[in-house]
Amino acid sequence: MLSVAAFYDSKYLKNACMDFIELNAGFIIKSENFLKVTYVHLLEIISHDILAADEIDIFEAMCKWIKENKPEVVI
Repeated sequence: MLSVAAFYDSKYLKNACMDFIELNAGFIIKSENFLKVTYVHLLEIISHDILAADEIDIFEAMCKWIKENKPEVVI
């Protein structure tokens, strides 16, 4: 949904998505769909300071995402 909001440049939908992600981060970062998030959206998600998840869980999810998507990551 976040990519749809970005595609249509819908700030309302993007804000609604980010609010949902912030409140449900603990569940979202453990889902398989989290591994399909683009690099740009991943940075946007983890840049929020109020994610409702433990830091260690966020770190582990990031490590899993990097392992799954390393060909896509350009540093």
